[in-house]
Amino acid sequence: MKKTIIAFAAILSIVFVTCVKNDPYVEPKGSELNGVLFLNEINGTGGPSDDPAEKYVEMYNSSDAAISLEGFIVDYAGKTSWTGRATDIVPAHGYFVIKGTKTVYPGMSTGLSANNGNVNLTLFDKEGAIVDYYEKIADTNSDPTTGVTNPLEDMDHMRIPDGGTWYYVDPSVQSPGAANLSDPTNPAVKEPMPSMEKKLTVTSVTVNPTNPTPDDDAVFLAQVTDVNTITSVVLKWKLNGAAQSDINMTKNSDGLYTATIPKQADGSSVDWTVLATNNKGNTDQMNGTIMWKAKAGDYTVLKINEVNGVGKWFEIYNSGNVAINLAGVTAYYNNTDPEAYKLTFTGDGTMTIPAKGFFSTQGITLGTGLSANNGNVKLQLRDPNGNVLDTYEKLLDINVGYDAIYGKDHARIPDGTGNWYYTNNSDGTPGATNGTSTTGYVKFGDEASAANPPVTTPDYTNLVINEIDGNGKFVELYNKGTESLSLEGIILVKNESGVWWTGAAGIAINGGEYYVVAQSGGTTVFDENTGASGISPKQTLKFELKNVNGDVIDQFVRGVSPWSTAISDVTPNSFSRCPNGTGDFKLATPSPKAANPATGDDVPQS
Repeated sequence: MKKTIIAFAAILSIVFVTCVKNDPYVEPKGSELNGVLFLNEINGTGGPSDDPAEKYVEMYNSSDAAISLEGFIVDYAGKTSWTGRATDIVPAHGYFVIKGTKTVYPGMSTGLSANNGNVNLTLFDKEGAIVDYYEKIADTNSDPTTGVTNPLEDMDHMRIPDGGTWYYVDPSVQSPGAANLSDPTNPAVKEPMPSMEKKLTVTSVTVNPTNPTPDDDAVFLAQVTDVNTITSVVLKWKLNGAAQSDINMTKNSDGLYTATIPKQADGSSVDWTVLATNNKGNTDQMNGTIMWKAKAGDYTVLKINEVNGVGKWFEIYNSGNVAINLAGVTAYYNNTDPEAYKLTFTGDGTMTIPAKGFFSTQGITLGTGLSANNGNVKLQLRDPNGNVLDTYEKLLDINVGYDAIYGKDHARIPDGTGNWYYTNNSDGTPGATNGTSTTGYVKFGDEASAANPPVTTPDYTNLVINEIDGNGKFVELYNKGTESLSLEGIILVKNESGVWWTGAAGIAINGGEYYVVAQSGGTTVFDENTGASGISPKQTLKFELKNVNGDVIDQFVRGVSPWSTAISDVTPNSFSRCPNGTGDFKLATPSPKAANPATGDDVPQS
């Protein structure tokens, strides 16, 4: 059976086809039981007895005829949790109860929990169409009269009346297999639950490749969801401002709508819109722009060469021997913490730097304004694939005697390769050489007096948690940059409860290499067998990677606190960044000290 709710990670596993698809498409008919058969009452607490065996999901049949549930599915958080059998019947104007615990037959394979945030259930008919949908978001409230936090988490959830609006009600009036309350003003009714309306939504659109060349088709993949019948999903596009023929998107085996725009000439720009329509006449859309551009040269020759917080501009220098087009090159700005970079500049196809030449953003409005006076300012230059090319950093001046430095231009001397200096010219030299003389200039790092030397922290931007395996019992770190990084003083904190591992003196990771820490007592020893115990493939888990200052530079989180509680078993898989070093955590075959696969399944969070 095919379900209409899918995991977005499936996008990455598509085998792309380079032909234009323009065949008419008709969405399968929606469930005729929508508005007839309801998810009617949900209890994830065990009721007044607090007994897991008393958890349940109740359905209500509002029609005059019995309904067979054979082949029907209850989906819990994206996974099949219950499948109906031939003996499962909902009588006319009657009820059917499924136990919400996997320990009691015929219960759900995934036990319900009233305390989990964002619990969602979807009822599918035997044709795979959505019959009804339930969702409970986490309660973050407090009761000022009692001081109780999350007062709604232990409530029963029922429609009032049967098939009506969802309410939080006291468990004392729960009614499995019988009529619900009919009056929402009953004292046992606490308040309405947040709306569960599942609207027509274009959830996401992915274009592959993101930056096509004249040799590439552009393949579009759209995720569209609705409880009603989706009648059409259309890709509308304009080539260099001129409207082209609409393309009817077709649904593939992974439930994603796909269409292809054929390869275009260098410099061609396409404005696109994905428009979805349902049988109620409702629409939703998502739009964007892509540009076809010939591949540029070696981006690693690009350097941040000058930063001017007075005029609010920065300059890039091309140290190579060929011109470089800046299409897709980006700059990110940060003046708070290393995880708070914000996009401030994106190059386009009209911007080219000649060999041994300069490009200044003077006159271009930046997304985040530069400042000459802020401390700990960082600017990062990245290639079109997001790889870091160069980083500029100005520390806070902690010596009052150097107050005159503020308001100065900051320049590399000599261009592209030299140290950073505070120059005596606040206007700077945009688009021109910084020269070779440093006479009278203060070098970055010399701001402070001998009694107050500046405290610098190595740039750990490229150090990540790359893989965690609860079966082989190890954590793998990866250096996705090109420069060696010392691990001395780096720590791994597990489940917010203490240091799990600390990097010893003399340990380092070269660029593109790995360092693997085995759990204490594990059967496989890697680089250093000093990690504490407790990695499990079937428990909630949190690992934080912190630098020598205790700042979090990367983390992995599965589930929610309390940690080390039971959760779905992912044996024999590990939690791996896919693709290696840069992607989100996915389920994959363990690969210590080797590259992770490009794709993997989503990590279950419950």
